Amino acid sequence: MRVNAVATVGLTESVLMIVYSIAIGLSIATTAMVARRVGEKRHKEAAVVAVQAIFLALSLALVIGISGGHLCAGHIKANGWRGILSQRRLWLHPDYFPG
Repeated sequence: MRVNAVATVGLTESVLMIVYSIAIGLSIATTAMVARRVGEKRHKEAAVVAVQAIFLALSLALVIGISGGHLCAGHIKANGWRGILSQRRLWLHPDYFPG
């Protein structure tokens, strides 16, 4: 059981680093674009850039969340965990929460 937990951390950490990199890159780019517009005294264009960045971030979150949810079931079955997959939702067995 603990070997699966360590393997899970190893597998998910690489995916999380990619997601974090995308999020940090988007936030840095948005900050630079908004700061430039504000510095040029074009506040309406700065607001447009900010709103577009928010919609882009929400769209990326939706895509990553849906694709992660669909890939999760196959990953769980491949590792042989004792979770019950019901309607694409994972309900973990109480043994996975030691304490």
